[in-house]
Amino acid sequence: MRIISSFNPESYGEKVRLRNLIFGKIGRLGIPLIWFTLNPHDIGNIFVVKLAGEDILLDEPGVKSRLLRLTLKNPSLVAQYFHTIITAFFDCFFKCLSREAGIFGAVSSYCGVVESTTRMMLHLHGFAWLSGNFGAANLSQRLVSDSQFRDRLINYIQ
Repeated sequence: MRIISSFNPESYGEKVRLRNLIFGKIGRLGIPLIWFTLNPHDIGNIFVVKLAGEDILLDEPGVKSRLLRLTLKNPSLVAQYFHTIITAFFDCFFKCLSREAGIFGAVSSYCGVVESTTRMMLHLHGFAWLSGNFGAANLSQRLVSDSQFRDRLINYIQ
């Protein structure tokens, strides 16, 4: 029964399957160094309205309620906006689609789970493993010894 239910979205079987996937990655790659939650603001967002092809001036009276109506009646556009934001995050922060190192270095693997809230807002919980996963305990040593890493981290924080 668990094998069958592991393919049903949002089922207990799927949660067990994903948990086993994460435990397998931890066994192979060590503890993930980066844990993140991405929760883009989509309800009433002007970018969702732009994806819909609507033109709204932000200084119009009643603009907030109009933005809210447009986003609520276009859930597929909200999902498209979520995909765009998440893809941009992985492209910019982890550089997953290039051979270039991201802000924290070269990412060897990542794993994430998309959930929806009761308001149907999508968000992503995830983990990332760095190549040569140096562990959080060695972060200060790497900051002292690797000037490129230190510069990337300082630029990110600023």
